[in-house]
Order: sequence, then structure tokens, then C-alpha cells
Amino acid sequence: LKDFSSVMLQFARKATEVVIKYGGAPVYMGGDDMLFFAPVSNRFSKEKLKIIFDLLEDLDDEFKDYFKQYITEISSINDKRKVEGKEVIPVPTLSYGLSITYYKYPLYEARNLSYGLLDYVKNNISEKNAINVQLQKHSGQRIPFILKKSNATIYQKAISIIKTGVKNPMFLNSFTYKLETQGTLLIQIANDEHRLEHFFKNYFNEDYKQNQSFFEEISHLIKLLSDQKPTQKKERLNKEDLELIYGILRFVHFMKSEDKDF
Repeated sequence: LKDFSSVMLQFARKATEVVIKYGGAPVYMGGDDMLFFAPVSNRFSKEKLKIIFDLLEDLDDEFKDYFKQYITEISSINDKRKVEGKEVIPVPTLSYGLSITYYKYPLYEARNLSYGLLDYVKNNISEKNAINVQLQKHSGQRIPFILKKSNATIYQKAISIIKTGVKNPMFLNSFTYKLETQGTLLIQIANDEHRLEHFFKNYFNEDYKQNQSFFEEISHLIKLLSDQKPTQKKERLNKEDLELIYGILRFVHFMKSEDKDF
């Protein structure tokens, strides 16, 4: 226990350095319990442009490095427990409540929003290891979505779309709005790559030609989400899936847009 506490302290110090290097302001860094304020993107870094998800990935990498011994030991124990049909021991991971608010929004309220987002992960997501995001516009509109790091394939695809984005934010705004109105149809065709392709080509004809790679990435994400569902389940996407799709699109628009409502 003493050794574990020592490692926790070392990680807390390293995490503080990582947050400061990114351009954030640590408030409380207690190892497995951290509170900090940080810009959504850092354009002042000497390194390449980074966004908030890069910072969270850097913290995850440091956590895995510092707790490598414990993670390896637990994973080894779990391999044996699986063979014996026993319940596995949770592997240590980091979860985040990420509240993105207007720059004039009260800090204490933003902090409370973040706490609420993290509590939701703790109480409602069995495997934890997730980023619960809420983007709140100046108008008060809230855009929620959850990134489950435990599903590496979907997580990496979502992050790839966020980082790649599109050149024309105006296209993305109209695209997301139209897509939201077609949610019922999207649920029905989510597991069929050909129908998804035809849907995007026919419904977003001109935009599709100019942003084909982006549409293909979105189609792939939708198909991955659908493939997680039991084959006998009629509805191929649930509310959380749709929130993730729309949330990613709104976040990309937010990153590219000059709309002062954000």
C-alpha cells in the first residue's frame, strides 16, 4: 500500500507537469483525482497544435506507465480468473468529466458540471474508462456525448474524426442538422455499409463529392457502433450512439467555426 501511494504521488506530480505544458491550470492533482482548467486547443505550444483530447491521452499514457506493474499483475490474475469462470478484477484506468463552456461562464459552475459528468461515468458505465463530454454553447444549448476508451476501435475512430475534421464548417452545420432529422432511417440502415453509402450520396449529393473521405469516416463509425449490437436486435443504434455521432459532428463544427455563440 505504501509503494502504491508513492507511485500515486509521483504520477500526480507528472500529471501536473503535463497539464501545465499543455497550457492548463491545475487546481487539485491528487493522483487518481484531478481537477484542472484547460483550453480546448492550444495554439501557443512550441509543439504541433494540440486539442483537449490530446491532453487526456497524454495523461492516460503517463498513468499506464506509472502503474504498469499493477496493471500487468491484475491482467495476469484476470487471465486465470477467466479460465476458472470467476469475476475479473477491474484494471485501473482514468475517467474524465469534460465540461466545455463559454469563456465567460462561471468557473465554479463549470467545475460542478464536470463533477456531475464524472459521477455519471462512475455510476452508470460498468467498465468506467470513459470521457463524458458536454459542450455548452453561450445560448445554453448543451451537446453531450460519451467516448468509451474501453472500446479502442470506436474510440480511435471517433478521435480520428475529431482531429481530422473538415475545411468548411458551414457544410458541417447543415449536414449535422439534416442528419439529426434522419435519425429513424439511420437506425435502420446502420449495419449496412452499402445502404449508408447510398444514403449519404443521395441525401448529401454535392457535399458528398467535396467531402467524400469525411463521409466515409462517419459511415465507418456508424457501422462500428452498429456491429456492437446483438445481431437479433432490430434497432442498430441507441440514444447514446446517436448522441456520440451528433456530438462529434457538433464538436468538430465548434473547433472550426468562428461562431461567437460558442
